[in-house]
Amino acid sequence: MKVLFISNDPTIFDDGSATRARMRAYAGALGELHIISPAKKGAIYIQEGNLFLYPVHAWKIFRMYVLARKARGICREYEIELISTQDPFEQGQAALYAMFGIPTKLHVQVHTDFLSPGFLEGGRRIRFLNTHRRKIADHVLPLASGI
Repeated sequence: MKVLFISNDPTIFDDGSATRARMRAYAGALGELHIISPAKKGAIYIQEGNLFLYPVHAWKIFRMYVLARKARGICREYEIELISTQDPFEQGQAALYAMFGIPTKLHVQVHTDFLSPGFLEGGRRIRFLNTHRRKIADHVLPLASGI
């Protein structure tokens, strides 16, 4: 199976990290694993057998668009069968763009209770951002094949 992860963990580019070791194991179990993630300066594309790591270097405001464009290119080039995202927010939106018109399935991980009233607590900026994230999740989750 050919899988694409849209991640938010820059430690996958550190050779000795536990995250990288876990991704190697996933790649062995899945068949072919491609991972796109924001990365620290200096991180480069890495291929280890059937594990492919693509760093994204972009300002936070443009990151979703850069992730989406890179993911779309990978989906087309490698005929990705499944896209998995770490959240139903910006990464989920990037995945939807990437899979538009391509026969692939979407798996969304939800790691936070974004429907809780506490999700909107905090300063004005946090309330604004998380209100917007809820709207994105309301669009992404119904289109997911698995959550």
